[in-house]
Amino acid sequence: MKNLLQVSKTPPLSRLKRKRSLVVIVFILSGVALLLSVRAASNSAAIQPESGVSSSNIKLVDDPTASNGKAVQFASTTSVGTCSTIANLKFCDDFNGASGQYPDSTKWNVYSSGSSWGSQCWKKDPENISLDGKGNLRQTIVDKGTTQCTNYYGTPSSFTSGAMDTKGKFMPKYGRFEIRAKLACADSVWGAIWLATGTGPAWPRSGEIDIYEITGNRFSKLKQTIFIPSVADPSKAKSVSTYVDLPNGQRWCDEFHVYGLDWRKDSLQFLVDGAPKARITPSDIPSDATWPFNDYDLKMLIDLQYGQTGMFTGDPIPSQLPTSMLVDYVRVYN
Repeated sequence: MKNLLQVSKTPPLSRLKRKRSLVVIVFILSGVALLLSVRAASNSAAIQPESGVSSSNIKLVDDPTASNGKAVQFASTTSVGTCSTIANLKFCDDFNGASGQYPDSTKWNVYSSGSSWGSQCWKKDPENISLDGKGNLRQTIVDKGTTQCTNYYGTPSSFTSGAMDTKGKFMPKYGRFEIRAKLACADSVWGAIWLATGTGPAWPRSGEIDIYEITGNRFSKLKQTIFIPSVADPSKAKSVSTYVDLPNGQRWCDEFHVYGLDWRKDSLQFLVDGAPKARITPSDIPSDATWPFNDYDLKMLIDLQYGQTGMFTGDPIPSQLPTSMLVDYVRVYN
């Protein structure tokens, strides 16, 4: 018993030293844990997304001006996911596929001839309209150098471009539309994403909704317009135009943006990057016009046109060609 007690007992001084050692170890470990937690909190806070944006929709990019050489980039979109993962869609195209392929023929009609409101000729040619192999639709204006057609203005044209619509495949009435696109940068380019006559009466009786349109060299001015029939002569159009301007010389064609429309009964709400812009209702149209947007379904069109010398688009400068518009996706929600 005496030997056992001697083994189990610890001299007071040694016990005190051990306690101090344990305190020091605990203190060090606590400090390390605290430092790691602060560092982790700092890193996670640095890449928190903007309000309403999923953390899966951000990425770190190289930025030599940032303190650690990296900066956070938020994707310019209001919906995270793909056609197969997003709910409540009634139309969707992510434009995935091999480079040079035409857009999905079950969703789009690609124009193969004609002109339509511009100096270009429509061509069903991968050079003018095709997937880029990176998840985008690419529409391109090209100067062929020789006459390709007689254009809308009745003059010979050497310019070719791409266009498509959803007639007979998808013709909605109402819905929320989101199109993520990077516009073309060249004088006299006239690109548009818009809705027009579906199964209803001919333009402008069914109305027209321009979700985005930029003309001439006004690269900082986004135009969102509706066309509606005149009461006196429904074959003649009245219009209401709204604009979204970028400050400080910024251009819409420099970055991808999401161009949107929330179309409901008696209401057309335009959006850009998910933010509401102009809203047009029947009370906003001229008194000598009618509101057709409660009555008819419309087809969706995406095209890239080219202006004519002396016209409102400004004079073309062929040396700036070819130039392309990229469309990342089209989504229409119920």
